[in-house]
Amino acid sequence: RPLRPGTHSPSFERKKKTKHHITATQHDTTFSIMSDTTCNLVDGDIAWMIVSTALVMLQSPACGITQCGIIRRANSLSMLVQAVAGLVIGSLLWFIIGYSLTFGQDHGYVIGDLSHLFLANTQQCHPNANTIPGVLFAAYQMMFSALTPILVTGAWAEKIHFIAFILFCIGFQFFIYYPIAHWLWGGGFLDLWGA
Repeated sequence: RPLRPGTHSPSFERKKKTKHHITATQHDTTFSIMSDTTCNLVDGDIAWMIVSTALVMLQSPACGITQCGIIRRANSLSMLVQAVAGLVIGSLLWFIIGYSLTFGQDHGYVIGDLSHLFLANTQQCHPNANTIPGVLFAAYQMMFSALTPILVTGAWAEKIHFIAFILFCIGFQFFIYYPIAHWLWGGGFLDLWGA
């Protein structure tokens, strides 16, 4: 079975030294995949994930700028506004309900529940990334969730109204991104099959 992000191969036996150590109890509802997880926070991992999250966030306006270069000058501002608005909408949706639908308790191996609304119960580490705080894991995943519909905007440059773009961003998250991300990383059926 392939390794999950944040895990190491069985041959990696070296203990990481850190001053932080958090242990979750078996009755803790923070985790959706595993109920007993030990956090071994590593300063280097935390620092790199903060930088990585910032770099992914910068990709959103960068996509807008790139797409401005391939369309008429008159529509460049519209493309930049779509990129920034997509980042804002995706981030808000992820904060309110997206993380919960993706990494919440599994329902029929298809979608998560609402146990993490507004990022509730994300103080502990996530089982897929036990060397960084849960909130940082959620922020990193949020950036990819917000970026994904923005990548598609180049397909309809100069051909779509702003309201239609907003509806696309919302629909894309709920009908495509959250279910597929749950299937792969949140304990869904593709995760069980080893994808």
